[in-house]
Amino acid sequence: MPLAGARYDVLDLRFADGKPAVLRHTDGSGFAYYPSGRKAVCISANGCDGAGRARRFGAVVHNEGPRNPIVGVFDDWGIGYCDAMLNPGDTQPPKILIADKTITVIDGSGKASEVPRSTSPKASGSTNVALRINQFLTLRHSAGRTTLEFQCDGISHSFVVGEMRGEEVQGMVMNSGPKSLSDESTRQLGEATQNLHGVCEKMSALKVDPSQRDTKPTFRVDTTSLKDVLENLTNLTHSLAHPNLASPDLKWGTEHRLKKLLSEAHPQCPGQLAPDRTKWSIARVSGKCTEERLANAKPTVNAPKSITQVSQLKLPDLIAENSSNNTLLVVICLAAYAKEQSNYARLLAEKAHAELWQKFCSRPDSGPLPVKLVAIELTEIGGFAEQYGIKEVPYCLMFLNGQQVYSKRLRGLRSAPRDAAAAKPKVLLVEPNPA
Repeated sequence: MPLAGARYDVLDLRFADGKPAVLRHTDGSGFAYYPSGRKAVCISANGCDGAGRARRFGAVVHNEGPRNPIVGVFDDWGIGYCDAMLNPGDTQPPKILIADKTITVIDGSGKASEVPRSTSPKASGSTNVALRINQFLTLRHSAGRTTLEFQCDGISHSFVVGEMRGEEVQGMVMNSGPKSLSDESTRQLGEATQNLHGVCEKMSALKVDPSQRDTKPTFRVDTTSLKDVLENLTNLTHSLAHPNLASPDLKWGTEHRLKKLLSEAHPQCPGQLAPDRTKWSIARVSGKCTEERLANAKPTVNAPKSITQVSQLKLPDLIAENSSNNTLLVVICLAAYAKEQSNYARLLAEKAHAELWQKFCSRPDSGPLPVKLVAIELTEIGGFAEQYGIKEVPYCLMFLNGQQVYSKRLRGLRSAPRDAAAAKPKVLLVEPNPA
Protein backbone atom coordinates (compact mmCIF):
# COMPACT_ATOMS: atom_id res chain seq x y z
CA MET A 1 0.00 0.00 0.00
CA PRO A 2 1.51 3.38 -0.89
CA LEU A 3 2.76 5.47 1.98
CA ALA A 4 0.87 8.64 2.94
CA GLY A 5 2.23 11.55 0.94
CA ALA A 6 4.09 9.32 -1.53
CA ARG A 7 2.03 10.36 -4.56
CA TYR A 8 4.62 9.48 -7.20
CA ASP A 9 7.60 7.26 -7.65
CA VAL A 10 10.98 8.95 -7.40
CA LEU A 11 12.08 10.24 -10.81
CA ASP A 12 15.75 9.69 -11.57
CA LEU A 13 16.87 10.58 -15.12
CA ARG A 14 20.57 10.38 -15.90
CA PHE A 15 22.88 11.35 -18.74
CA ALA A 16 24.74 8.75 -20.77
CA ASP A 17 27.81 9.04 -18.50
CA GLY A 18 25.73 8.26 -15.39
CA LYS A 19 25.58 11.80 -14.02
CA PRO A 20 22.17 12.94 -12.72
CA ALA A 21 20.03 14.97 -15.12
CA VAL A 22 16.62 15.22 -13.38
CA LEU A 23 15.87 14.12 -9.81
CA ARG A 24 12.36 14.60 -8.38
CA HIS A 25 11.02 13.41 -5.03
CA THR A 26 7.68 11.71 -4.39
CA ASP A 27 5.90 15.07 -4.00
CA GLY A 28 7.39 16.56 -7.19
CA SER A 29 10.17 18.63 -5.58
CA GLY A 30 13.58 18.20 -7.13
CA PHE A 31 16.36 19.44 -9.40
CA ALA A 32 17.53 19.51 -12.98
CA TYR A 33 21.28 19.49 -13.65
CA TYR A 34 23.52 20.62 -16.48
CA PRO A 35 26.03 18.09 -17.87
CA SER A 36 28.74 19.83 -15.81
CA GLY A 37 26.89 18.83 -12.62
CA ARG A 38 25.73 22.37 -11.78
CA LYS A 39 22.07 23.02 -10.92
CA ALA A 40 19.80 24.18 -13.72
CA VAL A 41 16.38 24.24 -12.00
CA CYS A 42 15.34 23.89 -8.37
CA ILE A 43 11.60 23.09 -8.09
CA SER A 44 9.78 23.09 -4.73
CA ALA A 45 6.25 21.78 -3.98
CA ASN A 46 3.93 23.74 -1.71
CA GLY A 47 0.66 22.47 -0.27
CA CYS A 48 -1.23 19.26 -0.88
CA ASP A 49 -4.88 18.58 -1.77
CA GLY A 50 -7.09 15.77 -0.48
CA ALA A 51 -5.84 13.34 -3.13
CA GLY A 52 -2.18 13.92 -2.23
CA ARG A 53 -1.43 16.10 -5.27
CA ALA A 54 0.82 19.13 -4.90
CA ARG A 55 -1.13 22.40 -5.12
CA ARG A 56 1.62 24.77 -6.30
CA PHE A 57 5.27 24.80 -7.36
CA GLY A 58 7.93 27.49 -7.00
CA ALA A 59 11.21 27.47 -8.93
CA VAL A 60 14.71 28.95 -8.97
CA VAL A 61 16.50 28.97 -12.35
CA HIS A 62 20.30 28.86 -12.60
CA ASN A 63 22.44 29.62 -15.63
CA GLU A 64 25.37 27.49 -16.72
CA GLY A 65 28.60 29.16 -15.61
CA PRO A 66 31.52 29.05 -13.18
CA ARG A 67 29.50 30.51 -10.30
CA ASN A 68 26.14 29.01 -11.33
CA PRO A 69 24.33 32.39 -11.23
CA ILE A 70 20.59 32.70 -10.57
CA VAL A 71 18.74 34.12 -13.59
CA GLY A 72 15.14 33.49 -12.57
CA VAL A 73 12.95 33.17 -9.50
CA PHE A 74 9.23 32.26 -9.30
CA ASP A 75 7.13 31.83 -6.18
CA ASP A 76 4.54 29.09 -5.77
CA TRP A 77 1.89 31.31 -7.42
CA GLY A 78 3.97 31.63 -10.59
CA ILE A 79 4.91 35.27 -9.96
CA GLY A 80 8.52 36.19 -10.66
CA TYR A 81 11.06 37.04 -13.34
CA CYS A 82 13.62 35.38 -15.61
CA ASP A 83 16.51 36.65 -17.75
CA ALA A 84 17.29 35.15 -21.16
CA MET A 85 20.44 34.70 -23.20
CA LEU A 86 21.86 37.45 -25.39
CA ASN A 87 21.08 37.18 -29.09
CA PRO A 88 23.09 38.81 -31.92
CA GLY A 89 22.42 42.56 -31.94
CA ASP A 90 21.02 42.70 -28.39
CA THR A 91 22.24 45.45 -26.09
CA GLN A 92 20.91 43.75 -22.96
CA PRO A 93 19.59 40.31 -22.00
CA PRO A 94 15.87 39.88 -22.77
CA LYS A 95 13.70 39.56 -19.69
CA ILE A 96 10.19 38.50 -18.67
CA LEU A 97 8.32 39.72 -15.59
CA ILE A 98 5.20 37.80 -14.55
CA ALA A 99 2.95 39.66 -12.13
CA ASP A 100 -0.46 38.87 -10.71
CA LYS A 101 -2.44 40.25 -13.66
CA THR A 102 0.13 41.26 -16.30
CA ILE A 103 3.16 39.88 -18.12
CA THR A 104 5.93 42.30 -19.13
CA VAL A 105 8.42 41.28 -21.81
CA ILE A 106 11.60 43.34 -22.34
CA ASP A 107 13.46 42.60 -25.56
CA GLY A 108 17.20 42.87 -26.24
CA SER A 109 16.96 46.56 -27.19
CA GLY A 110 15.26 47.53 -23.92
CA LYS A 111 11.77 47.94 -25.36
CA ALA A 112 9.03 46.73 -22.99
CA SER A 113 5.63 45.37 -23.91
CA GLU A 114 2.88 44.45 -21.47
CA VAL A 115 0.07 41.94 -21.98
CA PRO A 116 -2.63 40.72 -19.59
CA ARG A 117 -2.04 37.48 -17.73
CA SER A 118 -4.77 34.87 -17.92
CA THR A 119 -5.23 32.64 -14.88
CA SER A 120 -7.69 30.25 -16.52
CA PRO A 121 -6.69 27.75 -19.22
CA LYS A 122 -10.12 28.13 -20.87
CA ALA A 123 -9.99 31.92 -21.15
CA SER A 124 -10.25 33.24 -24.69
CA GLY A 125 -7.34 35.16 -26.14
CA SER A 126 -4.78 33.74 -23.69
CA THR A 127 -1.21 35.02 -23.98
CA ASN A 128 1.51 32.81 -25.45
CA VAL A 129 5.08 33.84 -24.54
CA ALA A 130 8.34 31.93 -25.10
CA LEU A 131 11.77 32.93 -23.78
CA ARG A 132 15.02 31.07 -24.49
CA ILE A 133 16.98 31.17 -21.23
CA ASN A 134 19.98 29.26 -22.62
CA GLN A 135 20.63 26.37 -24.96
CA PHE A 136 19.14 23.87 -22.46
CA LEU A 137 16.24 25.80 -20.87
CA THR A 138 13.17 27.48 -22.37
CA LEU A 139 10.38 29.30 -20.49
CA ARG A 140 6.88 29.16 -21.97
CA HIS A 141 3.66 30.80 -20.79
CA SER A 142 0.60 29.45 -22.52
CA ALA A 143 -3.06 29.02 -21.53
CA GLY A 144 -2.37 30.57 -18.14
CA ARG A 145 0.36 28.06 -17.33
CA THR A 146 4.12 28.75 -16.93
CA THR A 147 6.43 25.89 -17.86
CA LEU A 148 10.21 25.45 -17.75
CA GLU A 149 11.32 23.03 -20.48
CA PHE A 150 14.65 21.27 -19.94
CA GLN A 151 16.26 19.52 -22.94
CA CYS A 152 19.86 18.36 -22.78
CA ASP A 153 21.75 15.41 -24.29
CA GLY A 154 18.63 13.37 -24.98
CA ILE A 155 16.97 14.18 -21.63
CA SER A 156 13.68 16.08 -21.87
CA HIS A 157 11.52 17.14 -18.93
CA SER A 158 9.04 19.95 -18.14
CA PHE A 159 8.58 21.74 -14.82
CA VAL A 160 5.23 23.47 -14.24
CA VAL A 161 5.48 26.63 -12.11
CA GLY A 162 2.56 28.08 -10.16
CA GLU A 163 -0.86 26.54 -9.49
CA MET A 164 -1.48 22.95 -10.63
CA ARG A 165 -5.32 23.23 -10.55
CA GLY A 166 -5.69 19.58 -9.57
CA GLU A 167 -3.56 18.22 -12.42
CA GLU A 168 -0.88 15.58 -12.05
CA VAL A 169 2.83 16.37 -12.35
CA GLN A 170 4.03 15.85 -15.91
CA GLY A 171 6.61 13.15 -16.49
CA MET A 172 6.18 11.39 -13.13
CA VAL A 173 4.73 7.89 -12.57
CA MET A 174 2.12 7.23 -9.91
CA ASN A 175 3.30 5.32 -6.86
CA SER A 176 2.45 1.63 -7.35
CA GLY A 177 3.37 0.45 -3.83
CA PRO A 178 6.45 -1.12 -2.24
CA LYS A 179 9.31 -1.88 -4.61
CA SER A 180 11.74 -4.75 -4.46
CA LEU A 181 15.34 -3.99 -3.58
CA SER A 182 17.76 -3.42 -6.39
CA ASP A 183 20.65 -5.80 -7.01
CA GLU A 184 23.10 -3.31 -5.51
CA SER A 185 21.05 -2.88 -2.33
CA THR A 186 20.70 -6.65 -2.00
CA ARG A 187 24.46 -7.08 -2.34
CA GLN A 188 25.17 -4.42 0.31
CA LEU A 189 22.65 -5.99 2.70
CA GLY A 190 24.31 -9.38 2.26
CA GLU A 191 27.76 -7.93 3.03
CA ALA A 192 26.41 -6.26 6.18
CA THR A 193 24.90 -9.58 7.33
CA GLN A 194 28.22 -11.39 6.82
CA ASN A 195 30.07 -8.72 8.79
CA LEU A 196 27.56 -9.05 11.60
CA HIS A 197 28.09 -12.81 11.74
CA GLY A 198 31.83 -12.16 11.99
CA VAL A 199 31.28 -9.84 14.95
CA CYS A 200 29.20 -12.52 16.69
CA GLU A 201 31.98 -15.06 16.23
CA LYS A 202 34.55 -12.68 17.72
CA MET A 203 32.30 -12.01 20.72
CA SER A 204 31.95 -15.74 21.41
CA ALA A 205 35.75 -16.13 21.38
CA LEU A 206 36.46 -13.34 23.89
CA LYS A 207 38.92 -14.22 26.65
CA VAL A 208 39.19 -12.70 30.14
CA ASP A 209 42.50 -11.47 31.55
CA PRO A 210 43.57 -13.69 34.53
CA SER A 211 43.85 -10.62 36.73
CA GLN A 212 40.19 -9.85 35.99
CA ARG A 213 38.90 -13.40 36.41
CA ASP A 214 37.02 -12.68 39.64
CA THR A 215 35.20 -9.77 38.05
CA LYS A 216 33.84 -11.85 35.17
CA PRO A 217 30.02 -11.98 35.22
CA THR A 218 28.59 -15.32 36.31
CA PHE A 219 26.53 -15.90 33.20
CA ARG A 220 26.98 -17.10 29.65
CA VAL A 221 25.69 -15.48 26.47
CA ASP A 222 25.22 -17.57 23.36
CA THR A 223 26.21 -15.25 20.52
CA THR A 224 26.07 -17.75 17.71
CA SER A 225 22.67 -16.40 16.73
CA LEU A 226 21.78 -12.72 16.71
CA LYS A 227 18.13 -13.63 17.15
CA ASP A 228 18.84 -15.43 20.44
CA VAL A 229 20.84 -12.44 21.69
CA LEU A 230 17.95 -10.07 20.98
CA GLU A 231 15.42 -12.38 22.62
CA ASN A 232 17.54 -12.67 25.80
CA LEU A 233 18.22 -8.96 26.20
CA THR A 234 16.02 -8.81 29.33
CA ASN A 235 17.99 -11.55 31.10
CA LEU A 236 21.23 -9.99 29.93
CA THR A 237 20.25 -6.65 31.50
CA HIS A 238 19.48 -8.30 34.85
CA SER A 239 22.74 -10.27 34.76
CA LEU A 240 24.83 -7.16 34.08
CA ALA A 241 23.11 -5.13 36.82
CA HIS A 242 25.49 -3.86 39.49
CA PRO A 243 24.84 -5.39 42.95
CA ASN A 244 25.00 -1.98 44.65
CA LEU A 245 22.43 -0.37 42.35
CA ALA A 246 18.71 -0.30 42.94
CA SER A 247 16.77 -3.15 41.41
CA PRO A 248 15.10 -2.33 38.08
CA ASP A 249 11.93 -4.10 39.34
CA LEU A 250 11.00 -1.41 41.85
CA LYS A 251 7.24 -1.21 42.34
CA TRP A 252 6.10 2.37 42.55
CA GLY A 253 2.93 4.20 41.71
CA THR A 254 3.89 7.82 42.33
CA GLU A 255 7.03 9.85 41.96
CA HIS A 256 7.22 10.32 45.73
CA ARG A 257 7.21 6.52 46.18
CA LEU A 258 10.00 6.15 43.62
CA LYS A 259 12.15 8.75 45.43
CA LYS A 260 11.61 6.94 48.72
CA LEU A 261 12.64 3.58 47.27
CA LEU A 262 15.74 5.07 45.66
CA SER A 263 16.76 6.79 48.89
CA GLU A 264 16.43 3.47 50.73
CA ALA A 265 18.56 1.70 48.09
CA HIS A 266 21.15 4.49 48.06
CA PRO A 267 21.39 5.99 51.58
CA GLN A 268 23.29 9.21 52.19
CA CYS A 269 26.94 9.31 53.19
CA PRO A 270 27.20 9.26 57.02
CA GLY A 271 28.98 12.58 56.96
CA GLN A 272 26.04 14.22 55.16
CA LEU A 273 23.60 13.51 57.96
CA ALA A 274 22.60 16.40 60.21
CA PRO A 275 24.63 15.52 63.37
CA ASP A 276 27.91 14.99 61.48
CA ARG A 277 27.47 17.61 58.77
CA THR A 278 29.65 20.20 60.54
CA LYS A 279 32.54 17.73 60.80
CA TRP A 280 32.75 17.31 57.04
CA SER A 281 34.13 19.81 54.56
CA ILE A 282 35.16 19.62 50.94
CA ALA A 283 38.77 20.06 52.00
CA ARG A 284 38.67 16.55 53.53
CA VAL A 285 37.72 14.82 50.30
CA SER A 286 39.25 17.05 47.62
CA GLY A 287 42.26 19.17 46.83
CA LYS A 288 40.56 22.50 47.54
CA CYS A 289 43.01 25.31 48.23
CA THR A 290 42.62 26.70 51.78
CA GLU A 291 44.54 29.28 53.84
CA GLU A 292 45.77 26.52 56.13
CA ARG A 293 47.18 24.49 53.27
CA LEU A 294 48.81 27.55 51.76
CA ALA A 295 50.49 28.39 55.05
CA ASN A 296 51.83 24.84 55.45
CA ALA A 297 52.92 24.46 51.83
CA LYS A 298 56.64 24.89 51.28
CA PRO A 299 57.36 27.05 48.23
CA THR A 300 59.70 25.59 45.63
CA VAL A 301 60.69 28.97 44.19
CA ASN A 302 60.96 32.49 45.54
CA ALA A 303 57.79 33.77 43.90
CA PRO A 304 57.08 37.53 43.82
CA LYS A 305 54.62 38.84 46.41
CA SER A 306 52.18 41.46 45.22
CA ILE A 307 52.15 44.95 46.73
CA THR A 308 48.98 46.83 47.60
CA GLN A 309 48.01 49.96 45.68
CA VAL A 310 46.51 52.62 47.94
CA SER A 311 44.96 56.01 47.41
CA GLN A 312 46.97 59.21 47.92
CA LEU A 313 44.39 60.29 50.51
CA LYS A 314 45.27 57.32 52.74
CA LEU A 315 49.04 57.94 52.70
CA PRO A 316 49.08 60.26 55.79
CA ASP A 317 47.17 57.64 57.77
CA LEU A 318 49.63 54.92 56.67
CA ILE A 319 52.59 57.09 57.70
CA ALA A 320 51.09 57.66 61.13
CA GLU A 321 50.12 54.01 61.56
CA ASN A 322 53.59 52.64 60.70
CA SER A 323 55.42 55.27 62.79
CA SER A 324 53.90 53.83 65.95
CA ASN A 325 55.25 50.29 65.40
CA ASN A 326 58.64 51.34 64.00
CA THR A 327 57.90 49.91 60.51
CA LEU A 328 59.62 51.23 57.42
CA LEU A 329 56.98 52.39 54.90
CA VAL A 330 58.13 52.16 51.27
CA VAL A 331 55.96 53.98 48.71
CA ILE A 332 56.42 53.19 44.98
CA CYS A 333 55.05 56.05 42.88
CA LEU A 334 53.70 54.93 39.50
CA ALA A 335 51.96 56.72 36.63
CA ALA A 336 49.57 55.54 33.92
CA TYR A 337 51.30 57.65 31.27
CA ALA A 338 54.56 55.73 31.86
CA LYS A 339 53.15 52.24 31.68
CA GLU A 340 56.32 50.37 30.74
CA GLN A 341 58.46 52.03 33.41
CA SER A 342 55.71 51.61 36.03
CA ASN A 343 55.31 47.89 35.30
CA TYR A 344 59.07 47.40 35.61
CA ALA A 345 59.13 49.25 38.93
CA ARG A 346 56.20 47.20 40.26
CA LEU A 347 58.04 43.98 39.32
CA LEU A 348 61.18 45.13 41.15
CA ALA A 349 59.13 46.00 44.23
CA GLU A 350 57.36 42.62 44.22
CA LYS A 351 60.69 40.76 43.95
CA ALA A 352 62.12 42.81 46.80
CA HIS A 353 58.99 42.15 48.86
CA ALA A 354 59.38 38.38 48.29
CA GLU A 355 63.05 38.45 49.33
CA LEU A 356 62.25 40.41 52.50
CA TRP A 357 59.43 38.00 53.34
CA GLN A 358 61.73 35.01 52.83
CA LYS A 359 64.38 36.58 55.05
CA PHE A 360 62.22 37.76 57.97
CA CYS A 361 59.06 35.62 57.88
CA SER A 362 60.07 32.21 56.54
CA ARG A 363 60.02 30.48 59.94
CA PRO A 364 56.85 29.79 61.93
CA ASP A 365 58.14 31.73 64.98
CA SER A 366 59.07 34.79 62.91
CA GLY A 367 57.54 38.11 63.79
CA PRO A 368 55.85 40.61 61.46
CA LEU A 369 57.67 42.01 58.46
CA PRO A 370 59.53 45.22 59.46
CA VAL A 371 58.88 46.74 56.03
CA LYS A 372 55.56 47.64 54.39
CA LEU A 373 55.47 48.22 50.61
CA VAL A 374 52.61 50.05 48.88
CA ALA A 375 52.07 51.61 45.45
CA ILE A 376 50.50 54.99 44.60
CA GLU A 377 49.16 56.32 41.28
CA LEU A 378 50.44 59.86 40.66
CA THR A 379 47.62 60.78 38.27
CA GLU A 380 44.98 60.25 40.93
CA ILE A 381 45.21 63.77 42.43
CA GLY A 382 47.16 66.76 41.19
CA GLY A 383 49.73 68.39 43.48
CA PHE A 384 51.07 65.19 45.04
CA ALA A 385 54.22 65.19 42.90
CA GLU A 386 55.02 68.82 43.80
CA GLN A 387 54.44 68.12 47.50
CA TYR A 388 57.10 65.41 47.63
CA GLY A 389 59.39 66.75 44.87
CA ILE A 390 58.70 63.96 42.39
CA LYS A 391 59.97 64.84 38.91
CA GLU A 392 60.37 61.42 37.24
CA VAL A 393 58.51 58.15 37.18
CA PRO A 394 58.89 55.64 38.78
CA TYR A 395 59.83 57.17 42.13
CA CYS A 396 60.52 55.71 45.57
CA LEU A 397 59.64 57.35 48.92
CA MET A 398 60.50 55.93 52.36
CA PHE A 399 59.04 56.97 55.71
CA LEU A 400 60.28 55.94 59.18
CA ASN A 401 58.83 57.16 62.46
CA GLY A 402 56.66 59.62 60.58
CA GLN A 403 59.55 61.28 58.75
CA GLN A 404 60.59 61.05 55.08
CA VAL A 405 64.02 59.40 55.01
CA TYR A 406 64.45 58.60 51.30
CA SER A 407 63.35 60.21 48.02
CA LYS A 408 64.88 59.10 44.73
CA ARG A 409 63.94 57.85 41.29
CA LEU A 410 64.00 54.07 40.75
CA ARG A 411 66.85 53.21 38.37
CA GLY A 412 67.06 50.37 35.89
CA LEU A 413 64.68 50.78 32.96
CA ARG A 414 65.07 53.67 30.56
CA SER A 415 62.78 54.41 27.67
CA ALA A 416 64.42 53.35 24.40
CA PRO A 417 64.50 55.90 21.55
CA ARG A 418 62.01 55.34 18.76
CA ASP A 419 64.66 55.17 16.03
CA ALA A 420 68.41 55.14 15.61
CA ALA A 421 68.50 58.79 14.53
CA ALA A 422 66.96 59.90 17.83
CA ALA A 423 69.67 58.03 19.76
CA LYS A 424 72.53 60.06 18.24
CA PRO A 425 73.74 63.10 20.17
CA LYS A 426 72.74 66.43 18.70
CA VAL A 427 74.73 69.72 18.99
CA LEU A 428 73.50 73.24 18.27
CA LEU A 429 76.21 75.54 16.99
CA VAL A 430 75.75 79.27 17.65
CA GLU A 431 78.03 81.77 15.84
CA PRO A 432 78.18 85.56 16.24
CA ASN A 433 76.61 87.67 13.55
CA PRO A 434 79.48 89.17 11.45
CA ALA A 435 77.42 92.32 10.95
